[in-house]
Amino acid sequence: MSKEKPSVRYKKWAEEHSIFATTAETVGIAAVKYGIQSLGQKINVNLINANPEVKEIHERSLSEAALLFTVAAPLEEELTFRAVPQAVSGYLKNRGHDSSAKAVVRAADMLFVMAHSGLFIKNEGGQIKPNLKVNRVDHAIPAGPYIAAKQYRRLAETRGIRYAVYAHSLNNALALAERTIRKSKS
Repeated sequence: MSKEKPSVRYKKWAEEHSIFATTAETVGIAAVKYGIQSLGQKINVNLINANPEVKEIHERSLSEAALLFTVAAPLEEELTFRAVPQAVSGYLKNRGHDSSAKAVVRAADMLFVMAHSGLFIKNEGGQIKPNLKVNRVDHAIPAGPYIAAKQYRRLAETRGIRYAVYAHSLNNALALAERTIRKSKS
């Protein structure tokens, strides 16, 4: 038996089995987020995703919602919130602007959280604008989007953007499955 710490052994295993590690980590985080969502429902505070666009997508056909949630959204969001900021951050780091590089990454993560918390919405013309109908209780604590932003950032930086896209897609598929099952029971 190895005397290495479990975290070191896991890191080595994850490097050799990246897709399995990403799947396990994403399912584990989805379970934590589901627990947070359940807690939020008990105390009447939305702790996961209050973006009205997400609710509208759930009202579409299952195949259309699945395509949007598991393909289009993960690709668009990971390129926008992870790949581009990561490239800008790398450019700034190479020029000795470490604090600016970190700020770019943090700002992108916060924009991801804000986009998923319902603070901004797209109007009919596709322009992003502040959501003036924000209910403070409904948008109190965007814990789910914050956890997701940190997970996807870590994956993009340690394993590559494709793992962040995969994790995002899997997370959305799990959320869609959960909502579909809940909807079929009601």
